[in-house]
Amino acid sequence: MNMNKLSLPALLSLFLVPLLLLSPAGGSASTQVERTGHGNIVATVSSSTIVFSGGGLTLYYITGTDVFTGHVTGNATFTLNLLVLTSGADVGQGSITCTCTEGVHSGTIAIDMVSAGTYGGAGSAQASQTGSGGLAGLQGQLTFLYNTTPTGFTARYLVQYEYTP
Repeated sequence: MNMNKLSLPALLSLFLVPLLLLSPAGGSASTQVERTGHGNIVATVSSSTIVFSGGGLTLYYITGTDVFTGHVTGNATFTLNLLVLTSGADVGQGSITCTCTEGVHSGTIAIDMVSAGTYGGAGSAQASQTGSGGLAGLQGQLTFLYNTTPTGFTARYLVQYEYTP
């Protein structure tokens, strides 16, 4: 190929076409943000219903409200299925729906969690979370350590997530 005989548009196309093929669809790339943070949760139990009791086991269905402060702020509702064993240990599975703010973004965070502890005492929970609305693109993990109170529990949380606005 004789480069001296190519027109300027032909030369430009040799360089621009490969660049266009490497560009993401839509013309701009999304920026993924990775963050960690911490804060507190104050939970208030609204209702606690015994679903099953027998053989030394008791299964509770618990609902209530949460207030998140710290890195993530907002109000939430929760549901928790809590199985109390004869030893006094407990295991739980539940969900939290938070109308929250993270930085300058606000939306809804859905949190699915599992917990283990001592009934009426302390424990820990692991959770996954996803965002929607103004927090669409948020996903990550949440860990919290909790202590039971007369009206619910208090917890210290650590959150690690990725956010692609």
